[in-house]
Amino acid sequence: MTRVMPSCFEYSNGELTLIPVGGTAPYTYLWNTGDTTIGIDSLETGNFSAEILDTLGCFTSIEIFLDEPPELQISLDVDVLSGCSPLVVQFTNTSNATADCEWDFGNGNTFNGCENVFNSYETGGLYSVSLTAYDDNGCFNDVTYNDFITVYQTPTAAMNIDPVYLFPDVPTTNISNESDGGDTYVWNMGESEQDFLGFEPGVYTYSPNIVDTFYVNLLALTDEGCNDTTQGMVIFLNDPFLYAPNTFTPDGNNVNDLWIPVYSSPQYVKRYNLDIYNRWGERVFETTDISQGWDATHNGGQLCQDGIYTWKINFRWYDQRTFQLTGHITLIK
Repeated sequence: MTRVMPSCFEYSNGELTLIPVGGTAPYTYLWNTGDTTIGIDSLETGNFSAEILDTLGCFTSIEIFLDEPPELQISLDVDVLSGCSPLVVQFTNTSNATADCEWDFGNGNTFNGCENVFNSYETGGLYSVSLTAYDDNGCFNDVTYNDFITVYQTPTAAMNIDPVYLFPDVPTTNISNESDGGDTYVWNMGESEQDFLGFEPGVYTYSPNIVDTFYVNLLALTDEGCNDTTQGMVIFLNDPFLYAPNTFTPDGNNVNDLWIPVYSSPQYVKRYNLDIYNRWGERVFETTDISQGWDATHNGGQLCQDGIYTWKINFRWYDQRTFQLTGHITLIK
């Protein structure tokens, strides 16, 4: 007898063929499967028997057990089972089949190959992982690890600052928490190293003329330890803003009769000096009082002529910077 066992575990492609010796041909055959041929095929593993009868009526029988290859043991290993999104996991095939592998990572991603493979889980959840592995004979088996990978959703830290630009005389802004998915929030308002837990800024007032930029930091945390950070800026326009009219009409009607520069934060102007010159370079007015303007007179009350005059301003700002500014005025009576 010749026997061919199934090529893979639980396959049905085994074969048995009788080889009668002795007796007088021709022979008749009867298998326990009901077949009457010399050989049978498409067999699973199991016990088989056959009866052989020659032409003279002599009889013999045989019993056979048809074996099969062992079942492939499919398994896998990972370097991490849980973590915060995005979670990158390395998968290793630990099966006794390494000819080819088909992976399904449970998040829509798949891979073909038996080498170590990485998969990235971008969102939180429980993920089942399946592996189908093949040996060199084409036999295969599969395994599924249900709810194998646990991914905790990482929060998204976000803030809104409105307005971003502040002035020394308008030092208040509104800072709101626009984060998503956090359980705890930690703020640093950029004024010191002190952090604030369980605090929401809301309407927030900064001290002017300290720094030009405050960096606001927000840390969003989940109970599982996932975190995200974001940073915003509050910008102080601490540089002096000066408005100097280019025309005035000192005609005695109490409208636009006085020329005076206007400052955004006059309280921070130090060592102030204003000089005004006529077209010939003669100084017609000077003051060190920031609240004093020019009424178009000189030499004790004499009204100046119509024309273009040059002004020069020197002062020191709160941070010790000095400024020298110049411009022109048109006097029209």
